[in-house]
Amino acid sequence: MRLGRAHLLLALAALLLTGCDGQSTSSGLPTDRDTNGPGTDDVSAAGGASATSDAAVLQGFALPNVSVNDRAALAFASERLVAECMSRKGFRFVAIDIATASAMAEARQDEDRADRPLDDVIEPTGYLPLPVAPARVFDNDAYANSLDDATRIAWSRAALGEFDDAVTVNLPDGSQVSIPKTGCLTEARVALFGSAENAIMFEMGVASISVTAVTSANADPDVVTARAEWARCMSASGWAFEHFTQARQYAYQHPDEAMSVWTADRSCTRSSRLREVFGRAWQRSMEGLVDANLGVIEEYRLTIGQAIGRATELLAS
Repeated sequence: MRLGRAHLLLALAALLLTGCDGQSTSSGLPTDRDTNGPGTDDVSAAGGASATSDAAVLQGFALPNVSVNDRAALAFASERLVAECMSRKGFRFVAIDIATASAMAEARQDEDRADRPLDDVIEPTGYLPLPVAPARVFDNDAYANSLDDATRIAWSRAALGEFDDAVTVNLPDGSQVSIPKTGCLTEARVALFGSAENAIMFEMGVASISVTAVTSANADPDVVTARAEWARCMSASGWAFEHFTQARQYAYQHPDEAMSVWTADRSCTRSSRLREVFGRAWQRSMEGLVDANLGVIEEYRLTIGQAIGRATELLAS
């Protein structure tokens, strides 16, 4: 018996490398990123685009943005608390060091550009490579899976708690998340955020607003029209892509052709005005979602401020 997903939940959730724009990971937990987002300014007559970052736009919507340094501090503090809790229970868990936490947070900050139309102000000479997070100094998953079955199960229960005794959190996008009331991960969340519910709202809740906005923007009729125009343009340039994400993915997989794909993508994104149309659709969606979740956002603002303060204290101790 291997723990697999359960251990990945711990490793990813304990990192808390989150900001305000979430994407689901293979473990089911999102990673939130304060990255360059959809541009909302019109292109000039010459076809140039201007860049608008999610960080700035989210502040305009009164959604608090979390800096790279703060995310690193939260990651370090969370894992340190988990390690201390596991030690008290007689188990080994090695916390991430602050240098690795900082490097991981920096790697995450530009990760979601692959989900947006090309912005050639941010990527003026080609697609930037996807960031690669550094490996942990100690792999807790590998360590736990090296234990005998009984010890491994006990380690997992100590870390994650009992899923039969869980609290359910309602997220702004209408989905629900159930997390154990016990376990070292929950203890760490409570110590930093005041409650497990507050922690989940930070890790997943408000971030789901931006995720929903991106999904809504992709389905917007104006975006669908602009994307179809982009696809026709790409086809005329010799590239059969239906969606802008396919162009970037192909370029990453075929580096020898990446510049040709980027050149066509830049030209077609400009001629179709895809990024500007996408940005306006994203902004409209954000406005509605923020208005519908003002109470959650205000609670989030207070919670994240308190958690960052506690994490900074731990970092200094």
